[in-house]
Amino acid sequence: MASNPTAFLDTVTPLDSLSFARCPLNGLIYQGQPIPLAFNSDGTRNACSNPAHPGSVVTLFLAGLGVTAPPLATGSINPNPGIPLNLPITVNNSSAFTVASAVAAPGSIAGVWQLSLRMPQDIGALAVSLSVNGVPVRETALAIFVQ
Repeated sequence: MASNPTAFLDTVTPLDSLSFARCPLNGLIYQGQPIPLAFNSDGTRNACSNPAHPGSVVTLFLAGLGVTAPPLATGSINPNPGIPLNLPITVNNSSAFTVASAVAAPGSIAGVWQLSLRMPQDIGALAVSLSVNGVPVRETALAIFVQ
């Protein structure tokens, strides 16, 4: 397979902590979507209890994007600053999210990409689906929390 984009997921947050009774964000309610490993612009984890500010940038991580130019050697460490991704990224289900940047995650092993998305003005548990170079990211409707 030429590419199989995938998002790094949060495997630590207990799903019962996202119930409306425990995390009553105004706006859209969490509907069981996958939760990406995501960081708010201040470096803290994006979570229902720590949502991003509208208009701020949230960073998440992708892998499996296939061959890029320049090609990165398997097992090498990404340079700092990261090399910009030369493949188009599309936000499939919302015109409210915009791609702020996409680079090889600095200091990470080659093949890990850092994607920064600008948050919309909406609030709550927002779902975002992505495609890289026309190939959908395996995890659809990723939940990102905005206050």
